[in-house]
Amino acid sequence: MESSEYSKSLIAIADRINHENGQPATKGIEDATTLVLTHIISSVQAKANHLPVEGNMNETDAVIGATFICVICSQLILDLRDEGIELPINNVTANAGFAAFQFFDDQKAATIIQNGMMQYKALVKSGNSEQNIRDYIESVSKAVYAYVISKDERLIEAFLSLYMSLYSALKR
Repeated sequence: MESSEYSKSLIAIADRINHENGQPATKGIEDATTLVLTHIISSVQAKANHLPVEGNMNETDAVIGATFICVICSQLILDLRDEGIELPINNVTANAGFAAFQFFDDQKAATIIQNGMMQYKALVKSGNSEQNIRDYIESVSKAVYAYVISKDERLIEAFLSLYMSLYSALKR
């Protein structure tokens, strides 16, 4: 299958990240998607001073980060699906989650990721009846698409705003 503009942009972002870190080019679209997702969450958590390190982040805050991974991942996966590319959402989410929470032990990271997935599912389910959640998901969708197509790192600030909105809503 010929790569779409979206998947080519995702690979270009991943290759740029790899190059900046002295790593080889991306091996494929699943690796690129995982790397871009990891880059987004890592950048956002750093800017929010929510560094996922034992002692700096409590489990509740970590689960909110994992929920945000799921929100972003689902949009990446849906956009790729629109281009005819199917990726296993659970693999991409888990791989990005373990990368984001690498400073927690594996069992705790797995629990955080699983709880984030459950919180994400509850969020989506409540979106069936709550317009503000549908609006939030739509904003995330637009931000993800704009970031991937433009490859503009300045749009990480939009993700920071979306993350902080989710964080504030879920901390209540």
